[in-house]
Amino acid sequence: MRALRRTYFKLKQEGISRVIFSTIKLPYFFFYKLTFKKCKKIFITGKFQIRGRKYIEIESFSAGSRIRIDAIGRFNDQLFNPIIKIGDHFIANNDIHIACTCSIEIGNNVLLGSNIYITDHDHGKYSHFKGSTASSPSEPPRLRVLPSDGFVVIGNNVFIGEYVTILKNVKVGEGSIIGAHSLVVKDIPPFSIAVGNPARVIKKYDFISAKWESVK
Repeated sequence: MRALRRTYFKLKQEGISRVIFSTIKLPYFFFYKLTFKKCKKIFITGKFQIRGRKYIEIESFSAGSRIRIDAIGRFNDQLFNPIIKIGDHFIANNDIHIACTCSIEIGNNVLLGSNIYITDHDHGKYSHFKGSTASSPSEPPRLRVLPSDGFVVIGNNVFIGEYVTILKNVKVGEGSIIGAHSLVVKDIPPFSIAVGNPARVIKKYDFISAKWESVK
């Protein structure tokens, strides 16, 4: 009876057609996960595109629609050996884009809102280092080289709000919150709330008082 009751409420909340559609997709993802470097569990409700699956490791991945993940092994004449690692109980809503030429690591129990972009590289070289050649503005953007020395690390229990962009060489600490419409260009310490463009920390969690304290 308890199982029947759960099924009834699920049908009532989500609609019969959606539940049937999800049930049909389950066998597909059972075999689809075998195409990854490692994948224990994956389910995506709507449209998606995942490229470079041989470079991707997933513990548990659940997402909405219009999901795009690019582990870029080749771009024009460039060859890469990227690695994307996604932990357990990862949940994302709609319109997510993750792009990697080197390293992106996402921890356990990470929740993403919609319209989020996470990348470990720029489309072109715009920093000047000894022995490197910068991208020219007269060169078509589609032909510019992709750097392959960046990274992104997102810790456990992180919540990323709507319309957030996380750029290269950034660590988002455990238990942190990134507010909606924020642009993350530098490290966010653990147990912090960061907002803005660029994102800055406005609160930190005090475990002694069990409160979020404002940062002056």
